[in-house]
Amino acid sequence: MQLVRPFGQRGETIVEVLIAIAVIGSVIGTSYAIVGRNSRQYQQDDERTIALSIAEAQLEEVRNIVKDPQSPNRSIVTTDNTPFCVNSTGAHQDASQCSLYSRYFTQVYKPAGDTMYIVEVNWQGANSTGGTTDSKVSLRYRL
Repeated sequence: MQLVRPFGQRGETIVEVLIAIAVIGSVIGTSYAIVGRNSRQYQQDDERTIALSIAEAQLEEVRNIVKDPQSPNRSIVTTDNTPFCVNSTGAHQDASQCSLYSRYFTQVYKPAGDTMYIVEVNWQGANSTGGTTDSKVSLRYRL
């Protein structure tokens, strides 16, 4: 079967093909940039959610230690201006014990003369340009 073209129609020109390729390329490039930006935003949100859950868990542990007068960790938790963290083995003033998930560094401290505890979680997080940046979440709890 042979295709017959109407008189005067000769097919696509090279210019039309190049324009089509340019349009398709720009659409694909824009889509790629949008997906990349959304992916980084999702990663930032995920990191922040993890950091908030770590901070909340630290506050819960501190609350339990402070409420229990027999707790062996009570002296560490009630000392003013001395950073500490709480993990599965108790409260620690050693900073090497305060790294969670090998990315999140946690410290809790109680300002002098106050009944408030401050929990800070620091980590190297993704930024909007694809690199890393220092990120931090801070929660305060007053007894």
